Amino acid sequence: MIADLLRTGKFTETELRTGAYAELQIGHATYWRLRYDRGRQVTLLTNALRQVFPELQQVFRDLTGQTAQALLRSVPAAAAQIRQMSCADFIGRVRQESSARRLAVGRLQKAYALAQQSIGLTEGLEALCFDLQNSLKSALLLDQQARQLLSILMRAFWILPEAPYLCSIQGLWETSAMGLLAETGNLSCYHKLKSLTKLAGTQPTPKESGRYHRSLTPFSKQGRSRLRVVLFWATMHLLRHNDAIGYHYHRFQTRSQRPLEKMEAIGACMNKLLAYVWITGRNRVWYAPEIWQRLAAGPVR
Repeated sequence: MIADLLRTGKFTETELRTGAYAELQIGHATYWRLRYDRGRQVTLLTNALRQVFPELQQVFRDLTGQTAQALLRSVPAAAAQIRQMSCADFIGRVRQESSARRLAVGRLQKAYALAQQSIGLTEGLEALCFDLQNSLKSALLLDQQARQLLSILMRAFWILPEAPYLCSIQGLWETSAMGLLAETGNLSCYHKLKSLTKLAGTQPTPKESGRYHRSLTPFSKQGRSRLRVVLFWATMHLLRHNDAIGYHYHRFQTRSQRPLEKMEAIGACMNKLLAYVWITGRNRVWYAPEIWQRLAAGPVR
């Protein structure tokens, strides 16, 4: 097969990225790893907390918030140990550790009340609290590293000529534009929009096997998974903040012929956004909302 591909000339030639494009590609992969590791540490933090004080999440849904951090750092988070203090002493110790100007005293009072009847463990608390505080420190450190790396990536992003044109797309965040360009590379290398959708793996692909034929045509998912994730969350934001994407999302679901389901319409809007990115970035043109509104009734690709 390899010899036949070489004979017919049907092969691809790898082009390594250089300059700011290489910085974005490598840095964005590292950024995703940091965010994945941060999520893992938050999961470990949650698991440890559910053993010593499971009711605390009724008060603090985000355990990395300012008041929650101060609580977990200042006193052992075990409900059995909180019960041994008075409410005033409990709030005072949390206030000493807090770096925020304002403290959510009402939530602390509610947490103290829940600790009085908590079903948390009463044995092995020292080791569990150490594990809990260690996971919190690791998550905060990863947050700091991710912010530092993101600032470096944004500086590299604004060096590229496509950056201002991508950011001109109505409602598209700078970080989303940076993530899209980090995964696609130089947009002038893609001579067809179809090549970009294949890279993302967002082209509808029929699923057939023998006599089995699926009526829906899901994504092929044979492209870059990080590109699909960035594209999905950017599209979800643009459903409310981009007039053209919002219009297409409604039209795909209400058209007379073959209306799409909710997730199918979101997938079609993802390809629409990818088309906007390709046109503005490759051709170096500013996003013009009125043009997309005039072309809104065109055929779906």
